[in-house]
Amino acid sequence: MNPAVSRIIGTVDMNGKGTEHALAEVSPFILLDRAIIQGPGKPQFGAHPHAGFAVASIFFKGSFKSWDNIQDIWEEDRVAGSVYYVNAGRGVVHAEETTGEENGMFQLWMNVPQASREEQPTIQFAPPEKVPEFKFTDSATVRLILGTFHEHTSPVKLPSELFVILVEQNPGSTIDIPVPRGWNVAIVNNPAPPLSSSLRYMDTKVDDCSILTFGDGEFLRVTAEDLPARYLVLAGAPLEGTWVKLLGSNGALIESTREEAEKKMAEYDTKKLDFGK
Repeated sequence: MNPAVSRIIGTVDMNGKGTEHALAEVSPFILLDRAIIQGPGKPQFGAHPHAGFAVASIFFKGSFKSWDNIQDIWEEDRVAGSVYYVNAGRGVVHAEETTGEENGMFQLWMNVPQASREEQPTIQFAPPEKVPEFKFTDSATVRLILGTFHEHTSPVKLPSELFVILVEQNPGSTIDIPVPRGWNVAIVNNPAPPLSSSLRYMDTKVDDCSILTFGDGEFLRVTAEDLPARYLVLAGAPLEGTWVKLLGSNGALIESTREEAEKKMAEYDTKKLDFGK
């Protein structure tokens, strides 16, 4: 069975390849996919290249393993609640596969400052017990996946200002989520089914796995109606500058110009598993 993928944020590459998503970009977030995958050994992408951006795999069900050409070893402890983060820098080759029978994950791509695109790639992993989880209000708990929020900080070090949180909120409650002024924000409702979720932002109902964007404010006022609510909040300072995406060899590259992207892909075609070294 092929992965059941919900395309939430993202767009085609500079040559028109790939998939149009519900929303092209919420800077600094440039892709968000949710995948429900049945069986081990999937998806069968194999080792593939990334460069010029950061990728977070957020696991919410089952188990996975990962490999990269920096550590050159398969790590098999990627279980529900953990976060695998790759800042691809000037280039990295990695692979991910399921090891469980029923598996679920988010793949989140983030743009990075220009200087980070030329840095050495880095790999970070936060097991479930290291991901901060805390009572935010009497009616809501927060799991801090990335960044800093409400005086808590994820163990994953980031090159830019953002936070990603998973909120679980009691029915019949309203909470205010503080957001720095000028940041872009997206809410993704019911990110990990089968929980039924009932969520409203201001006067707008947010459907399952739909996205609502918000900008230039200081808080989000979110109401859980007659059912419990569970939702992702992605918030970050927008990054200046242009970028292009190039897909190839089951991977993706982000560079400032078409010419740079084509040059980087040619480098991968030459170096293969030595890409980025």
